[in-house]
Amino acid sequence: AQQLHGKELSYNNLLDLDSALVQLAGVICESLDMEVENAPGAGAAGGLGAGLMAFAGATLERGITMIAEAVNLESRLAGADLCITGEGKLDASSRFGKTAIGVAALARQAGVTVMCLPGQATAASRASKTSREVA
Repeated sequence: AQQLHGKELSYNNLLDLDSALVQLAGVICESLDMEVENAPGAGAAGGLGAGLMAFAGATLERGITMIAEAVNLESRLAGADLCITGEGKLDASSRFGKTAIGVAALARQAGVTVMCLPGQATAASRASKTSREVA
């Protein structure tokens, strides 16, 4: 996860951080008998998901699932012509779980055109298939 989201870090710092998180996952596994290294969502927010699982007993759920249920998104899309969603930053990592991508997938399933209004879009996102599907 850090290799996708740690954009401000130097490459060497990124490798060090990634190595430390792998080591922490090993300690959690040995000490608490809990596998967090490859758990979906565990690497989110710099490993916060893994820490919450290990030390607070949290269970992780996909954000889009929670949001879609909370706002009754599927029924709101029924009969709609256009779905407008937003994202703080649309980038190459967006396809790995950002809400805007999930909204776009649900809208596509409902046959609704989607427009994403990001605060910032990177060149990599503009060139990606995922970006074109969302925008």
